[in-house]
Amino acid sequence: MKMGDTYAQVLAVVSRNNTVTKQVEGEGFRAEGYSPMFKDCRTKYFIFQGADGLQRVSFEPAPQLSVNQNCRQP
Repeated sequence: MKMGDTYAQVLAVVSRNNTVTKQVEGEGFRAEGYSPMFKDCRTKYFIFQGADGLQRVSFEPAPQLSVNQNCRQP
């Protein structure tokens, strides 16, 4: 997955190991899951810009999620 990838490409990759919690078709989506970079559970935002594809990815702490539960809500 890299900047410029299409909405469908990124969603297919992210949804394998994360729970997608909100989608705005073609514009962005929010997912929850484990982040190897931070070594904890994170809320992840993926923002797209039309034909330019993926433009921004941001991560926020998700203290309500537990690594013991695979970063899923109980």
